[in-house]
Amino acid sequence: GNETFKIVVPTIDKAVKYHLEIFSDSLGKTLTYSADSALPEILWNTNRSGIYYIKYKVYDNKQRESEFSSFSKLIFPISPLSDW
Repeated sequence: GNETFKIVVPTIDKAVKYHLEIFSDSLGKTLTYSADSALPEILWNTNRSGIYYIKYKVYDNKQRESEFSSFSKLIFPISPLSDW
């Protein structure tokens, strides 16, 4: 069945929105899930297992966006790991 995973990224000063993308490949070609959040975290309800790759960017209150972060590895259904 499905499990809900809380995925947390670093808090960025002055960020008002976080955009996270999860891919099934390390090259970022196969997007599996994406979400926006006002907090540096998302909840992902999934039945997937295996290795996934996450990157994120942030927006400030003027809707300026940062560059995407580098990829970090997530391993499911074990707890998420990050390189941050």
